[in-house]
Amino acid sequence: MKILAAVSTCLLIFATSGAVSAQGPYATPGSQQQSVQPKLLEKNPVLVLQAGMDKLLDFLKRDYDERTLAGFLSSEIAPSFDFPYMAKSAAGRYYRSMSKAQRERLEQKLQQMFLTSMADKLKRYDGQDVVYLPPRFMSFDRTTISALINNPGQYPGRIDFRVHLTSDGWKIYDIVAGGQSAIAYYRSYFSQAMRAQYRR
Repeated sequence: MKILAAVSTCLLIFATSGAVSAQGPYATPGSQQQSVQPKLLEKNPVLVLQAGMDKLLDFLKRDYDERTLAGFLSSEIAPSFDFPYMAKSAAGRYYRSMSKAQRERLEQKLQQMFLTSMADKLKRYDGQDVVYLPPRFMSFDRTTISALINNPGQYPGRIDFRVHLTSDGWKIYDIVAGGQSAIAYYRSYFSQAMRAQYRR
């Protein structure tokens, strides 16, 4: 659960809009997606990240209850991530043998775990500063953005956001915290659950 806690903490600083789908559990993000509109290439992924952070931090400054927070996460945070791609990666080799209903339940379960943990961590947010490093592009539509979270009296925590450009803008498909990938965590988690299911 260590990686899940780290991933949830990093989500304090990110919220954008839009959703994507991905092809294949280990496909390169964006490799089989719709053609990207030229105007979207002009958007800087770091600026998108910062805009999302500002939106989230503004919300956290208000008075809110658990229900309001859950609604915000569902409407404003969840669309920021490529949950279909993450679910496909989590299922790995089992994905091909899953029915459409099973795939949908897997995606819903992954998203539920993500948002539930996120809501718990957000309750403890105490206004840490965030500094962004220059993006590292692997291609024109795929990059990694690192954020340093400044905690007084401690070394800054580092979070790597792996994002890709879609027809709806830049979307997260993985997060790395403490050297561990969120996708790798969920792949291990669901692999154990699926092996147990298939043994029944």
